[in-house]
Amino acid sequence: MVEYKKGQVWNKAKTKRMLEFENETEKNATYRGVITGSFEYWLWMEDRRSKGLARKKRSSSKPKPIEKKEVETIYIRFTPKQLKLLTEKHRRKLDAKAYRQINIYLKKIEASRGGMSNVYKEKIIEIFDIHKVPYNKKYIVKRIELR
Repeated sequence: MVEYKKGQVWNKAKTKRMLEFENETEKNATYRGVITGSFEYWLWMEDRRSKGLARKKRSSSKPKPIEKKEVETIYIRFTPKQLKLLTEKHRRKLDAKAYRQINIYLKKIEASRGGMSNVYKEKIIEIFDIHKVPYNKKYIVKRIELR
């Protein structure tokens, strides 16, 4: 019969049996590309697949809903004595105190969430700026948003 196995590419001349099949049915006996198991299905079929590159799906024009991120706040208090000491050295001390409180708070968050990235910490440090804090007679309250 046929030397080729099912699934192999047909690249030889047609056999006598194939030519008989073509004369009886007036159909082409070779299936383009691959031979199937039974002789009746060796019919020529057009490859209708487009030869161009597959196009990517367009993204939907509707805007996706923005997820609300959790905003946590830290309040840092300073005593009136600390407020009187507004020289640069004392400002640095106030900054150091505030950063210590932030780091303590971050450690608590890390323990509860199971880890935190450096980017998260950098954002917190950027948001925190002691020089922009309005101060009262009693104490300063600094609000820090953690996003």
